[in-house]
Amino acid sequence: MKRLGLLVLFIFLCILLYTDQVAYTTDGKKVLLKDNGTWEYVIEATRGDDFDFRKTNWGFSMDQVKNSESLSLVREEQNALMYKGTLSDLDCYVVFVFAKGKLVRTKYVIVEEHSNKNDYIRDYESLKRLLSNKYGTPIQDKTIWRNSQGKRT
Repeated sequence: MKRLGLLVLFIFLCILLYTDQVAYTTDGKKVLLKDNGTWEYVIEATRGDDFDFRKTNWGFSMDQVKNSESLSLVREEQNALMYKGTLSDLDCYVVFVFAKGKLVRTKYVIVEEHSNKNDYIRDYESLKRLLSNKYGTPIQDKTIWRNSQGKRT
């Protein structure tokens, strides 16, 4: 009987050693540790406000981002994906940047064109207000002018 118990324990330990494991980062993200030495963040159904950017989280693979993004893919490179979209009714590109196959940076590139140059300033002020309402007052807020000709006082 003792041998049977040791055999069951040995089999259980082998299963644990040679299967994928789940771990959690210090900030609470779930990580799948694969038995081949690689890892990836675990995607789980979450509320819309649980994402880091749009419907993605830092550490997502390119395939995970592609599966989560509903916009039209415009360009795919080795370490980046670019989608055509809008932000606050402004035409833009939504860019996802990867390092070592994991999502590390994102950005919106506004491509809206205006004949009146003051409209760009209004766009900036509108986006700044939108971001401040969503994320709070910025730690640093500094405007750098290329020339003072269009600067408002």
